Amino acid sequence: MDFKVIRNDISAVQVDAVVLPANWMLRMGTGVSMALFEAAGREEVEAECSALLEQAKSEGRRLVPGVTVPTHAFDLPAKVILHTIVPRWDEGNPSKSYEDLCKAYASALFLADEMDMESIAFPLLASGNNGFDPDTAIEIAVQSLEQYQPKNKLSLAYLVTFDSSVTKKMKALGYEVEETIDQMHVLDQKIHQAKARQNALRRGVEKLLPHKKPLPKKVLDGAVEWLRVPENQQAILGFAFVIARIAIPKEGKDGKGGKVLEVLDAVEPLVKGKAK
Repeated sequence: MDFKVIRNDISAVQVDAVVLPANWMLRMGTGVSMALFEAAGREEVEAECSALLEQAKSEGRRLVPGVTVPTHAFDLPAKVILHTIVPRWDEGNPSKSYEDLCKAYASALFLADEMDMESIAFPLLASGNNGFDPDTAIEIAVQSLEQYQPKNKLSLAYLVTFDSSVTKKMKALGYEVEETIDQMHVLDQKIHQAKARQNALRRGVEKLLPHKKPLPKKVLDGAVEWLRVPENQQAILGFAFVIARIAIPKEGKDGKGGKVLEVLDAVEPLVKGKAK
C-alpha cells in the first residue's frame, strides 16, 4: 500500500474513505471533526450517527477507543466517513494510550479494506484536544500506515497535515509533502470555527432563556463571553450538582436514589477539576 503525506483541508481530499477522529457519543467536535461534519452536511451526518449510537446501545456494544463505524459521506468528495474513536492521552497509563491509538488506525484501515475502498485519508489523530504529543502522534501514524498490509483493494493511504508545524515535522523526517493550502487558509478555518462555536453557544443561551422576544445581540454576546470563562463554567457545574442533590431523593421506590448520589459524590471533583 502506498503512503503519501499531503498538506490540505481534509474535507476537500478526493478519496474513497475519509477518517474522522470521533468521541464515543459520535458528536461533532472541533477541528477536523467540525470541518468534516460541516462539509458533509451536519444534519445528515448527525442523524446517521444518532442511529448508529442507538444501535450500538441496543446491541450492548460500547464505542471505545479503537472502534470505527462508517457513515455516508454525503457532500464530501468521498464515499464514506469512517468515525474512529480516538483515545485521550493518559499520563498515568501511557502504554495503554499508545496502544489504543494504534488500534484506531488499524481499525479504520481494516474497515476501509473490508468495504473494498481503494484509498483512505487520515488526519493526524489525537494530536489536538486529545493530548498526544505531536511527535508521538506522528510516530504512531507513520508506523500504522507504513506497516499495514491490505487484503483487498486498499492501495493508497494519505496522512493529511493541516498546520505548518506538523508539516515541518514530516519534512524533517524526510517525507515529501505536497502542499495545496497555506497558513492563511489555516487561519481562515480557525476563525470560521471560532465563530461557529460562538454562534452555537449563543443559540444554547437563547434556548435556556424564558423570554418570548429575542434578547439584544449585545446581551447575548455578553452571556456567551461570561460562559467562556472557566471559573464561571465551574460555578455553573457546582450549582448543577447542588440542584441534583436537592432533586434526587436518597430513598425512592426504586431504591436507586442513594446510588445516584454516590456517583455524584465520586464524579463531582473530577468534572469540576476538568471543566474548560
